[in-house]
Amino acid sequence: MSKLNNIIEKYILPKKDNESNELPKEEEYLDKNYVQVEGTISNISNSFVKRDGIKAKFLDIEHKYEYNDSIRKGSMAVMLEGNVLDAFQDKVSVGDKVFITGNIRNYMGKNKQEKYIINCYDLEVLEKNKEVERQ
Repeated sequence: MSKLNNIIEKYILPKKDNESNELPKEEEYLDKNYVQVEGTISNISNSFVKRDGIKAKFLDIEHKYEYNDSIRKGSMAVMLEGNVLDAFQDKVSVGDKVFITGNIRNYMGKNKQEKYIINCYDLEVLEKNKEVERQ
């Protein structure tokens, strides 16, 4: 049992900052649901108003990932809302390569399958879709 206690004290219990009883500063911790995704916008939904009265919009982001030594494609739903939506709704289009930072959450879909969505709090356009720029 003492081996387990040593492991708990060393790795699981919070470490103290400068030998005081204070925990490390808040900015040293990332939210456990923190996520960053780089991909291409494949779909942009119409704006809507949520139950809490905040305007929102969904984007679908296609991304590539490696699984069992092969490259696969996936799609992730991203919700823009509030200030992020105001800042980016007219600046992004389908085909733009973007970098999304946010929190991921899961929910049960209509067909009882677990689904995931990213609540975006920062978006960076890495590359504009060249076809849209020409128009």
